[in-house]
Amino acid sequence: MKPLDLVVSKFKELQAAHGKDSIGVYSGSSLTTEKTYLMGKFARAGLGTRYVDYNGRLCMVSAAAGNNKAFGIDRAANPWDDIPLAEVLLIAGSNCAETFPVLNKFLWQQRDNGGSWIIVDPRETATARQGDLHLQLKPGTDVALANGLLHVLIEEDLLDQNFIAARTNGWEETKALAARYSPQVAAEITGVPAERLCKPRGCTAAPRPRWFSTPVESNTTRTASTMCCRISIWYWRPEVSARPDVATARSLGKVMVRADVSMDRRLISFPVSVQSRILNIASTSAKFGIYPKQSCRKPAYPSSRCFRRCAKARFAALLSICNNVMVSLPDTNEVRRSLEGLDFYVCIDFFMSEGSRYADVVLPGSTWSEDEGVTANSEGRVLKINKAADPPGEARADWWIIQEIARRLGREKYFQFD
Repeated sequence: MKPLDLVVSKFKELQAAHGKDSIGVYSGSSLTTEKTYLMGKFARAGLGTRYVDYNGRLCMVSAAAGNNKAFGIDRAANPWDDIPLAEVLLIAGSNCAETFPVLNKFLWQQRDNGGSWIIVDPRETATARQGDLHLQLKPGTDVALANGLLHVLIEEDLLDQNFIAARTNGWEETKALAARYSPQVAAEITGVPAERLCKPRGCTAAPRPRWFSTPVESNTTRTASTMCCRISIWYWRPEVSARPDVATARSLGKVMVRADVSMDRRLISFPVSVQSRILNIASTSAKFGIYPKQSCRKPAYPSSRCFRRCAKARFAALLSICNNVMVSLPDTNEVRRSLEGLDFYVCIDFFMSEGSRYADVVLPGSTWSEDEGVTANSEGRVLKINKAADPPGEARADWWIIQEIARRLGREKYFQFD
């Protein structure tokens, strides 16, 4: 039996035996925006499953949640041109010197303008060695560190009280929480000496810090970490502005738009948020060509929990694309047991990764240079990708594979594009 025929027959067999939700779809962040939208639509309209998510669950989703709670916006609000204007940069969990050379140029422009860096990282990275102050905390203690810094800022009266009064809420509760994190208490939790926590108090000459982080968004308290870090910094301002001087360094800028185009498990179409989903059921159903009741179903478990449940028959089959679950997900042994517990695993990839070796079927897809579409950079700017070559051999474009599976499943009416 040919690979695509096997995939379709197994999908039909498993859904007939266990229901629509017996198949999960797990996508990646490096797809073009069009392919990401296609994957979300394929899961909901092609397979009819609610188990759909993407690997931004492990990082950017936390940043979006923290930004939403702190600022009411789910992504970075500042262009990189703002970076050289800052007098102080607080760089948390990001080794820009080695992993983000494009961003590093802007950081060094800030340094050339007389600015300074405060580095928050458990490791002594190349970036930390170049910084003016390295707060080398214990892993997972980001919240305590942020609260400790906020405690110092409050005690030293370095906050913009007019800004707080005009543009924040819950300040008294936040202030009471920070009061519990004296430099001594924060030092005991984080391992950062109390005198080093107090050093930022010297940055009183109109400090305008930014926050750049990736690992901060990936630990077990990632949403709380990102929110606390952003709150602590945004209050530390001498002037009132409607725009937060806070940014998130993303090695995959396009991960920010993946939720907008329906790959997030909580969302139903772009750009429908959880809060407004009921108001948009009709328009979303029209976009996907499905009944409203299919759009407003209860969201599935996040991917981080789904993989724990594969072996427990939460769903029987998995289709993944553009990700390596054996590397990107925590606890490799647990992921391996989960993959082995699946009845059927289909992986679309352009090489045999550690994760694809556990697949029953590997469908050779396309690389970025073998397809055409748009994506977004870390500032949210839309970038065009032009096709440079055809996929080699029997490989096919990712969008062709997905549409062909949908056609053979008898769901082609949902995938007729103008």
